[in-house]
Amino acid sequence: MAERARRPEDAPLGTAQVRDYWDEYPCGIQISDKDVGTAEFFEEIKTKFHDTYHAYAHSDALLNFRGYAGKAVLEIGCGTGIDALEFARHGARVTAIDLSPKNVELTRLYFAHHKLAAAIDVANAEELPFPADTFDLVVAIGVLYYTPNTQRAVDHIRRVLKPGGKAVCMFFNRRSWYTLLVRLSGTNIDHEDKDPPILTLYSVAEVRKLFGAFGTVDIEMERFPTRTIKRAGPLAWVYNHGFVPLCRLVPRAMMRPFGFHIIVKAVK
Repeated sequence: MAERARRPEDAPLGTAQVRDYWDEYPCGIQISDKDVGTAEFFEEIKTKFHDTYHAYAHSDALLNFRGYAGKAVLEIGCGTGIDALEFARHGARVTAIDLSPKNVELTRLYFAHHKLAAAIDVANAEELPFPADTFDLVVAIGVLYYTPNTQRAVDHIRRVLKPGGKAVCMFFNRRSWYTLLVRLSGTNIDHEDKDPPILTLYSVAEVRKLFGAFGTVDIEMERFPTRTIKRAGPLAWVYNHGFVPLCRLVPRAMMRPFGFHIIVKAVK
């Protein structure tokens, strides 16, 4: 079974707790010291974080921003809207949702800074408020492992995709170099100060099962050791100057099964 990471045992958790967490810790605040919501805030997030970790979500090779001009694209868990805006910039008809009203506010501000339009609203991945067969592409990068019922969210993604439509999603790999490092160091998985109340780790087999109703499912492993910009202190220094250089000596073919990110490309 998929593994819950640091989930409290005294009560069941739901979307309200997840929403409240992301309202308290909106995307990007841990890597930018600029005033939240300013143009400088968004630019620092894009240049420091998204360009640094381009190997998964923010690579045009993965999301193909230019390939959806005139197409209907839904991003679930839009955060600050970095990816959604790239789709809009290249002519897609963008819908962006997030469980957190704070993240929705930030995405609207980001689009306003760039004078671009999109349908941006608060919504739950487990209850997508759209008719069946609506979207050509659904993107859920770094979101589905925070929801209480991931299978329900995946089923809704399939429902709102047009026949032949594509879903691109990312999950955290339980059997990765990163999760081992976290356990050994006793640090948080996602945020230096406090992890989300629900954070589910998956194996490749478990992820494949989630998408079993799709026509075709391709899985890739990504996110290998790179210098961190999200954390500081002695452990971060040892990681950046010791662990990362050592891992670069390991052949990528040996590292690939242990990538931290499981990337799913599924076609309805």
